[in-house]
Amino acid sequence: MALQEAAIKALLTGDSGAGGINTLAGGNIFINPDDFANNDGATSSNLDAAGAYDANGNLEPCAVIAFGVDTKSNIQLGERRFFSVYLYDESGFATIRNMKQRLKIVLDRKTINSDDETANYIEYVDSGPEFIDEGLQNASASWVRCFVLYTRSQ
Repeated sequence: MALQEAAIKALLTGDSGAGGINTLAGGNIFINPDDFANNDGATSSNLDAAGAYDANGNLEPCAVIAFGVDTKSNIQLGERRFFSVYLYDESGFATIRNMKQRLKIVLDRKTINSDDETANYIEYVDSGPEFIDEGLQNASASWVRCFVLYTRSQ
């Protein structure tokens, strides 16, 4: 098994058929900040070092998983851990829209296994508007947010 972050990344990279999220993202799925130099997030230089730019310096479609807050849940020793999947593509919003739809299918009401938590149940929460990310050379961007309901190990 893997840590919760790696298990979610594995779920996404495993969706590699026609129209799958790994296919749409060109295999560029990253965990923020683990997959980036200096642990400072999805910056232009970090995505470049991770291989998300083509030979001409254009940002290819990619997805960046970023974890947020944990909140109490209604089950004993349970928590909800929120995470977002940020989507980027320099060529416009068409691929991002397809990735958003696919993420909802791949992540909603799914169970994963991890080393340090039990009962890892994922639910889709919401998705954000389309926007231009000036920090990533004006790439088109959006996000999908989910939470993992899990029980802490004692």
